Amino acid sequence: EDNKKLFNLFMTVEMPIVEVVASMEMRGVALDLDYAKRLKAKYDKRLNEASNIVDSELSKLSDTISKWRLSTEANQKSAKGKSKAEQLTNPINIDSNVQLAIILYDILKIPPPDKRSPRAVSEKELSKIDIPLTKAILAKRKEQKLINTYIDAMPAQVSKSDGRLHGRYNQYGAETGRFSSDSPNLQNLPSKNKEIRLMFTAGEGNVLVGSDFSLQKVG
Repeated sequence: EDNKKLFNLFMTVEMPIVEVVASMEMRGVALDLDYAKRLKAKYDKRLNEASNIVDSELSKLSDTISKWRLSTEANQKSAKGKSKAEQLTNPINIDSNVQLAIILYDILKIPPPDKRSPRAVSEKELSKIDIPLTKAILAKRKEQKLINTYIDAMPAQVSKSDGRLHGRYNQYGAETGRFSSDSPNLQNLPSKNKEIRLMFTAGEGNVLVGSDFSLQKVG
């Protein structure tokens, strides 16, 4: 009796949608796996080229890094027992946040973009450091993310029983009351990269439809 409006919303809006959501999950979506393979070959090549640029930029710093390794600062033991020179492997693992921070903030002495996180190396911080190395790293990370999140991950999750991708749709998946999806997140496809979106196909005689089940409010 105290929740008539909420109960009405539940029965007239949310419950009828349950059947639709279940149908969406069971139906799944089709991927063009042949196209996905071609896309993987293309992006693997782009990642390799981006990695070569990173290596080239690191090689330009080899003398600076070698001199730093001999410095007192580099060989001071940390609380964990390892000096920064020991933490910086040879060859350098640029995918290690610790090693990247050593290069940027200890060797190159770059002022931290974020004073609250003085050794941060996320995309946000790297985009504020205008040097060839950080630009090359950001380009490499971009290719890696596309490959790991979409080009490799989504074809790997295609069901062997029917050849379709079955995501999970969460009708009340966000705190705001909006839809969400996972396994994989089919609402998080890159909007600017049309090549990845072309992996999804409706199949002969069908069409793909985009729709928005908006936030529902009581009152």
